[in-house]
Amino acid sequence: PTQKDANIKVPPFSVSKAGSDPNMHGRSAAKTGHQRKQSWWKVFTRRKKTPRDINSSEELDVAKMILLGAGESGKKTLFKQAQINFGEGLNTSRRRGYRSIIHSNIISSMQTLVERAVMCEEFSVALNDNDLREHIDVIKEGDDTLDPDLTTAIQVLWRTSAIQKVYADHYQDTMRLIQNAQYFFEKLDILAQLDYVPTLEDVLRSRSCCTGICKTRCDINGTSCDLFLTGGHRCERKKWSHIFKDTTCVIFVSSLNGYNQVLFEDSKQNRMLEDLTLFEEIVNDHRFKDTPILLLLNMKDIFAEKIEKVPLRVCPAFAGDSEERDYRSSLNLIRKKFLNQDKEYRQWGKTRIKTRFTNSLDCNEISTIYKELAAALTKKCNRNGGQDIQKMLQMKQAAETNNMARAEMEDEEEKIIRQNVWIKGSIRIAPLQRQKCIRNIDICTV
Repeated sequence: PTQKDANIKVPPFSVSKAGSDPNMHGRSAAKTGHQRKQSWWKVFTRRKKTPRDINSSEELDVAKMILLGAGESGKKTLFKQAQINFGEGLNTSRRRGYRSIIHSNIISSMQTLVERAVMCEEFSVALNDNDLREHIDVIKEGDDTLDPDLTTAIQVLWRTSAIQKVYADHYQDTMRLIQNAQYFFEKLDILAQLDYVPTLEDVLRSRSCCTGICKTRCDINGTSCDLFLTGGHRCERKKWSHIFKDTTCVIFVSSLNGYNQVLFEDSKQNRMLEDLTLFEEIVNDHRFKDTPILLLLNMKDIFAEKIEKVPLRVCPAFAGDSEERDYRSSLNLIRKKFLNQDKEYRQWGKTRIKTRFTNSLDCNEISTIYKELAAALTKKCNRNGGQDIQKMLQMKQAAETNNMARAEMEDEEEKIIRQNVWIKGSIRIAPLQRQKCIRNIDICTV
């Protein structure tokens, strides 16, 4: 307000366009300066909602575990194991949803085997038979549905010596074949039936690409856990950071089977070398500095068969190893290689990483691992319970202090407004003109 404003005379009961309240004394019915100040302050100090409220005892009692790892390492199988054994389970309706996935796995596996057999001269000659050629054409044109013609073609080709030979040698090859192809081929009569409902074992053995982030609530021996599943391909890893906050435990999964295989998204990158690089980033991330990490070296059953035919040194990470190693010594070498990615282990020989060699299809083994992990987390919480409670009380006390400080600031804001704005009728008088006008003001209102 200026001195010129002070000389303006306004009718005491003029009606504004915004409203007709005579008590406004000619002022707009819109918010006054004081009201606008209060509204702005409330918006500015509005408390943001957080995923885990410190006042919510329910969320504080739930452990948060995340499954990390590159693609095709077996994370989704471990996630389904947790759902079946400790979570909401898989009812008949949900198991029916895996029917199309299993059919797609069967068709794509046979297409892969046929393509590789046709590329080899010794097998292509055997497949030049007219009857087999018709079956091959049916398979090449097949979609994700197992019709009678496609089922017959797969059964006939699976029995041929050429396809059997290609499948027997697939361990030494880099072709992309799902691990449970033989299991599905041998059950094809049942899987192709119209009323077929996948069993729990069929669901566990099915293969599907994970995209985005999945979550399931588990109750493991009285310990409530939220288990998060993430996609492992490179294009999916940028989403990982959204779930890193307040993590209780990290479960990193690596496939032992990948030491002679390449990535789906990069045919020049070895899968185990990718796992080592990714694990180094996770274990040395400052957000997991005090977080327990469980390293699961998965698919030990497939590794036991493959290591007899393909030496470990074919992997670039072990290229300098000239020693002929058996199954056990190879496992120890791989474990040590992963632990060396931890800076703390390299410097001091100590690590917070626990390592297990697993078979994700073994229900008893995976169930035992989940139980041991939940017990370890519960023990840690009990050991540090006093510190955790004290920390929570400090957080609540700090919140109360902030609320008191906010109230004091609002009072101070109101006092400043009262000290700097004088109003006579509907005319505002700035503090610089207050001394000049104070003699003429009989009653001042704020």
